[in-house]
Amino acid sequence: MNKNDRKQADAAMGVVSTVASELDTIKSELEVIAQEARESASSDTLLDPDDVVLLGEQRNMAALVLVKRATGLWGALEEAENTLESLSEAEQEKYDNLNEGLQASERGMAFESNAGNLSEAASEIGEVESTLSDIDVADDVTLDAAKLDDIAEQIGEAVSTLENISFDAE
Repeated sequence: MNKNDRKQADAAMGVVSTVASELDTIKSELEVIAQEARESASSDTLLDPDDVVLLGEQRNMAALVLVKRATGLWGALEEAENTLESLSEAEQEKYDNLNEGLQASERGMAFESNAGNLSEAASEIGEVESTLSDIDVADDVTLDAAKLDDIAEQIGEAVSTLENISFDAE
């Protein structure tokens, strides 16, 4: 992988890292809102674990803003995914353009390895995009603490996937 391609890959991975950090912050904030709603409700009445705990208007608005912020980050991830996929295709093309003898060389195997690693990283980013697009909340919905917990869990899964994405370029 040449220096320019490596810079592009590093920049894409930097975006992935930044998005993971931002999503983790959003997840934590959603968990706090859900917990505050539960504490507020439990101070008024004795809660059964199956009770629906509404967030209240202010918490609901704050949660909706956070959820929209989280789902809006997929655009940055899509750009990173496209960059890595493009770099993967370029590395694969370099490999494919070598004759059989050179394909078996260290350089040929490096092209092939880079193509696979970059493609795998792009694919994992695509999975996160899918997870984020599955979080579908209308602007006027009234959320409850359990729904917020579900959303926070989905975001947590996205963060975990993003934090585990890596590739070794040769």
